[in-house]
Amino acid sequence: MPWAFLIVLCILSAIWVLVTRARFNNARERCMHAYHRMTPVLEHRRTKYLELIAAARQFPIDEEEAISVTQMMAVRTEKDNGLDYHIGSEAGLEMFAAALRTRLDMYPSVHENETMRKIWKSIDDMEPEVRKAVGEYNAAVREYNRMISVPGSNVIRDLFHYETMPAYEEPEDADENTIKIAF
Repeated sequence: MPWAFLIVLCILSAIWVLVTRARFNNARERCMHAYHRMTPVLEHRRTKYLELIAAARQFPIDEEEAISVTQMMAVRTEKDNGLDYHIGSEAGLEMFAAALRTRLDMYPSVHENETMRKIWKSIDDMEPEVRKAVGEYNAAVREYNRMISVPGSNVIRDLFHYETMPAYEEPEDADENTIKIAF
C-alpha cells in the first residue's frame, strides 16, 4: 500500500512539472510574440528619431549628445545585443528625443521649419501605436514574471533555468508636458 501511494505521488509530481513547464513556455512565447510585434513599431519610431537628429543638426543643439545617441543606436543594431540592452536603448532614445524636443522648442525657426513639423507630427501620430505595442509587451512580461516567481513554481524555474524578462519602462524624467509640445 505505501508503494502505491509513492508511485501515485511520483506520477502526480511528474505531471505537475510537465504542466508547469508547458505553462512557462507558453507564457514566454507570448512575451516573445509581443516583443516581435513591438519591434517594427519601435524601429519605425527610431527611424523618425534619426530623421529628427539629422534635421536638428541645422539648429544650435548639443552636438556631442546627438552624436552619442546616434552611436548608441548604431551599437544597438548589432545582432549580438540582448533583449535587456535593446529595451534600455529604446528608453534612452525616447528620453533623448524628449529633451531634444524641449531644447529645439526654444528656437522660433524650428516652428517655421516644415521638415521639423512633419517629423514631429509623424512621431506624434505613431505614439498611440507605440503605446499599444509596449502595453501588450509589458502585460505579457508581467504575467510571465509573476508566473515564474510564484512559490512552488520557482522550483521549476530554477530547475529549468527560466529567467525573468525585462519590461519596457518609460523614461523616469520624461513627462507628458515635455514630450507633447505642439508645433
